[in-house]
Amino acid sequence: MSFAILFVLVPIGAIVAWWLSQQRLMAKPWLEVGAIDEVLDTGASSLPAAMIGLGVFLAVVSSLFALFISAYFMRMQVADWVQLPAPKLLWFNTGVLILSSVALQYAQVAARRGRRQDVGDGLIVGGLFALTFLIGQLFVCSPVCMDCTCWAASWPWDGLPTRCGEALRWTKCA
Repeated sequence: MSFAILFVLVPIGAIVAWWLSQQRLMAKPWLEVGAIDEVLDTGASSLPAAMIGLGVFLAVVSSLFALFISAYFMRMQVADWVQLPAPKLLWFNTGVLILSSVALQYAQVAARRGRRQDVGDGLIVGGLFALTFLIGQLFVCSPVCMDCTCWAASWPWDGLPTRCGEALRWTKCA
């Protein structure tokens, strides 16, 4: 628990320390002598606004992801935690998703090198692997699904959509 908090706070502290080191904290601009045109260092960032926006977005997404992970680990410590079943088909789907990513990366590299035939091949293979992944996910989710009446009756009030009374209720989908 404290390790997870430390894992989040150390990078944030490093970023704050770096930012503070870049600031001119001891500068006294009212004492500087000279024409305005001579002062070239305005302290403004030379990075484009899109790069700064992307950095802020990645920081927010990373923080949110870290919070979800810590909430998951905290929830695992509660006495009524029940491990969900993990079908072996999920490992196959993971492999297919990786192959799809490799095929799409191949298509991108081929596009940069101007090889049109390889771009088409990479996109077709990547799309087929992605479609295979989606079909595999349907097979994973179809034999085990949640009783929707229990979900609708219990979720907003007890805080966990997977709980129905005191235990998980899984039913075969019709």
